[in-house]
Amino acid sequence: MLTLALAVRFRNFDYPLVNGETHRDYLVARHITAYQEFPLTGPCCLFNGAFGEVRNSPAYYYLVAAIVAIKDDIMFLGLINIFLQIGVIFMVYSLAKQLFSPIIASITIILFSFNWEILRQSLFMWQPHLMHPLIMLSYLLLVMSYFRKNYLWLLLSIFFFLLAAAVHNPVYGVIPIYTVLIFLILKKQ
Repeated sequence: MLTLALAVRFRNFDYPLVNGETHRDYLVARHITAYQEFPLTGPCCLFNGAFGEVRNSPAYYYLVAAIVAIKDDIMFLGLINIFLQIGVIFMVYSLAKQLFSPIIASITIILFSFNWEILRQSLFMWQPHLMHPLIMLSYLLLVMSYFRKNYLWLLLSIFFFLLAAAVHNPVYGVIPIYTVLIFLILKKQ
């Protein structure tokens, strides 16, 4: 299934994509790698100016710059994004398998992998697209910490959750649910 999902994403891979934010982010990352000048704020939020000057942290730019430091090419950035999205599919499968069964997990990744919104995330690197693998890894580690009764997995889960929140602010919206799950896991253990 992962092979088919990867093939579909490569077939839809079309660069240079006309997306102003992706090109802006790539140029910011190139500037960071070339001049070692690090921005103090990240991209603006969806409600640009509606609630004052609300901006994301610069962690997104730093992560993109780390990828650009490996190879300075917007096509390479897009390919890395495709592999990150394939990683999300694997994580969704692993979560569903641990929580339910292999059959449910297989049905889940079929529905998840070929959903148009999920396919669209593989088209270009962007904040929500980079946040998605981080938050899914956080959820997977949280479930693993519960079943394996290991606090290291829980600490890693919290780290990746906070990193996902630093990449894209809307993650803060699930903090109450995430916190309740952490307390339930700690109480159970």
